[in-house]
Amino acid sequence: MRYAVLIDIHSNIAALHAVLNHVSELEVDRIVSLGDIVGYNADPNECVALIKDLAITAIASNHDEEAVSTTDPYNLNEPAEKSILWTRERLTKENKDFLQDLPPEIAVDNLFIALHSPKDITNKYISSKYAAAAAFKLMLDARTLPLAFLGHTHRRSIYSLTPTGDSTLDHIEDTIKELPTPHKEKIKIEKDKLYLINPGSVGQPRDGDPRAGFLTFNSATYEIEFHLVGYDFKTTAEKIIAAGLPDINAKRLPLGK
Repeated sequence: MRYAVLIDIHSNIAALHAVLNHVSELEVDRIVSLGDIVGYNADPNECVALIKDLAITAIASNHDEEAVSTTDPYNLNEPAEKSILWTRERLTKENKDFLQDLPPEIAVDNLFIALHSPKDITNKYISSKYAAAAAFKLMLDARTLPLAFLGHTHRRSIYSLTPTGDSTLDHIEDTIKELPTPHKEKIKIEKDKLYLINPGSVGQPRDGDPRAGFLTFNSATYEIEFHLVGYDFKTTAEKIIAAGLPDINAKRLPLGK
């Protein structure tokens, strides 16, 4: 089986179309979305409808959950909060119901865990060895599948751990490896290790490259490959401004930040 794994679409329909068009050329068997379908950009209904219509395997994350909530947004910065309140007013009931019914994580074909970010650690942004250690400890303690795809940081990353029997946090942090994330280069996943892998972001990259990012995973060869796809971010930024969303949402798109 060959999987396409996408995350952090954030209502960016142009980027999502570009990614899906590229995926169609890759002989992918299943597409998995790791959450944050909505937020920040101006096309939430279009993105949710496309995920739904294509029967993409999907989970929900904080922006999706906040978009269907009726309480004040929780733990969001000002642009994110304003974007969520804007999104709440525009999402159709059908699309809200769809997001409401999505699980927070799933095990896909008994091969990997699909989640947005671990719910049970204080620092949910897996952007350092310390944060990765806490997530690996959860995996070891729960004896979950050894491979997890996640996001939330909008940056490509690979953390690996060779289990040694010592599951103390300090030991895990000392033995974690952070691996490079080259574009268009197959990376072998070793079955005796644990992995936390971030595909990057479809709709709002923050790694300095404005292109939409995702990865593919081949379960036969146990290889992943990162992909970057160009799209019309200028028009997307113009739609953000026209919609009355925060200017920063538009300004960061061509910078990939």
